[in-house]
Amino acid sequence: MKKDREIVVIMCVYINDKLPDLQESLVSSYRQSFNEFDIFIQCDGIISNDMKIYLDAEVENGHIKLLRDRDVNFGLAASLNELLELAISMKYKYFVRMDADDICNSDRIKKQFQFMEDNPSIDVVGSDIVEFYDDGSEKLVTYPNTHEEIKSHFAKKTALAHVTAFFRGSFFEKSGLYNINSNRNEDQWLWLSGFLNECNFASFPEPLVNVRLSAGLLSRRGEFKHNWDTFLLRNSIIFKLKFSIFDYFYNFIIFLIKSLPSQILKLIYKVR
Repeated sequence: MKKDREIVVIMCVYINDKLPDLQESLVSSYRQSFNEFDIFIQCDGIISNDMKIYLDAEVENGHIKLLRDRDVNFGLAASLNELLELAISMKYKYFVRMDADDICNSDRIKKQFQFMEDNPSIDVVGSDIVEFYDDGSEKLVTYPNTHEEIKSHFAKKTALAHVTAFFRGSFFEKSGLYNINSNRNEDQWLWLSGFLNECNFASFPEPLVNVRLSAGLLSRRGEFKHNWDTFLLRNSIIFKLKFSIFDYFYNFIIFLIKSLPSQILKLIYKVR
């Protein structure tokens, strides 16, 4: 397969993704003000027949450059690695994360691409996000912008919103790929590896992605095993990056909060 452009958008879909959400997400990529990029999609296990028909049609009409499928669900980290390994071998310069249910601002790729071209020392740039809920409510979530601020922020919260990440190939050369044993914490492991391997981070001071927070997502965030693994991972982050001892106490409080019922979690996410 021949590479046409320097930028590739990578996305994974699985059985629980909803076709209307996927369509809305992909349309937001088709309507980008800068459209010099390819789209790679990995189907992580069996998907609905309607979704498969839709994706096949999008390949046929040229909207999707590559569509891969398999019957077994390997998880997001393994699926992203499969796409990255192929895209890296094809020598793409930039790699853009996109989820199957989020919506990109029409200038997202243009602004992040121009930022990376103007700042060659940066390995990954994210952005602010707008979270939106099933009931139609929205919330702006902002992130620090400089590498030093982002690293300090990582003591308590995620470094970047994963769905906003726009990577230079150098990021994966330094950090390696996703941790496939991450229990849905693939982004946190990647950011930790990035900091430990001297990747340079930045975040665009504007919401470039609208992130869907469904009841199902909040319910999964309340699962004990996931929260326990996250608690241990964040303790490892605090230790390896030499953050303050007080951050361990903060991490424990967050673990307790995330163990609350999903309805209470939803209220906390809205007012935080």
